[in-house]
Amino acid sequence: MKITAPTLVVDESRVRSNIKRFYEKATKSGCELTPHFKTHQSLQIGAWFKDYGVSEITVSSLSMAAYFSTQWSKIIVAFPINLKEIDRINHLASKIQLTLIAEDLRVLRTLDSLLKYPIKVLIDVDTGYNRTGVGYNNEAPMRLLYDCITNSKAIDFRGFYSHSGHSYHLKGSATLNALFNRSVEYLVALKQRWQSNNIHPEILYGDTPSCATAKNFNNIDAVSAGNYVFYDVTQSQIQSCTLEDIAVAVLCPIVLKRGNNRVVIYGGGVHFSKETLNGAYGKVVKWNGDSWDSTAVLGTLISISQEHGIVELNTSYYEGLKPGDVVAILPIHSCMTADCLRAYRSTTGEKLDHFEFKANP
Repeated sequence: MKITAPTLVVDESRVRSNIKRFYEKATKSGCELTPHFKTHQSLQIGAWFKDYGVSEITVSSLSMAAYFSTQWSKIIVAFPINLKEIDRINHLASKIQLTLIAEDLRVLRTLDSLLKYPIKVLIDVDTGYNRTGVGYNNEAPMRLLYDCITNSKAIDFRGFYSHSGHSYHLKGSATLNALFNRSVEYLVALKQRWQSNNIHPEILYGDTPSCATAKNFNNIDAVSAGNYVFYDVTQSQIQSCTLEDIAVAVLCPIVLKRGNNRVVIYGGGVHFSKETLNGAYGKVVKWNGDSWDSTAVLGTLISISQEHGIVELNTSYYEGLKPGDVVAILPIHSCMTADCLRAYRSTTGEKLDHFEFKANP
């Protein structure tokens, strides 16, 4: 593979292994996978999920839903309803089974009056992340949302959705499992409270760290986590995966050797994003020409500007490199890095697609 600029490389075997691990856990638990595609944002990579029985996906925007609607007929948009995009909502609802999440009664009532086609709605539940969602024990607004949805002719009440993003601030299976069990307990209580002879709410839950370490998905109807498709250095740091599970690496040409075991690479903030972990922007592993070896970290991406990156390497590895050589760097946050680079190569050199944002339908 000829590398002339920062290139995001995907290892399909690792991707499939990661998907299979989640698929097997879900199957044993009688649970569906509705994977979040905001990590890879690729039709070709998304198609690999179909080999594991996935029939519904989750995305983070209506424009992303439009992109995937060419291959997927059931899509969940896990982002607060944006009434400015009502035309796009109606367009998508006319051709796919569209599920939106809601927490604001005024928005929901306005949406109901503007819908031209039926949709499903999940109530967004906050189990401790404090980003969006109705508090799991806040019954009054929950009742108003529930009544609005169940009295609507265009909206079908699907159930409850929660993303425990605060799991990224934890570390180790014990603490992650405790968060998972507590969050699921809250959601099960909601399901039991609001179900009736005619209404059978579903529970959709999804953050990769707590789902990755959970022993099973019992009591959940669908898991909407997504970062497990690639994983990243952050996930390995909080022990929801190993470095060997990480399925993407950025290949960057060395342009200068600066001494003191440091090299300058073509690869900066516009390629990696500027997310850091303990002062690192990425971890260097050995590139073998057609794959990378994650068994030992050989250096750290310690500084980035727009196009430049400075890497500090182990002495023995540094001495064997020269300008024109390539280093492989595992990203701190694979979702952000993939969104920055907007294109992939497989380890065999095949080009893989990536979603491009379009403001209008």
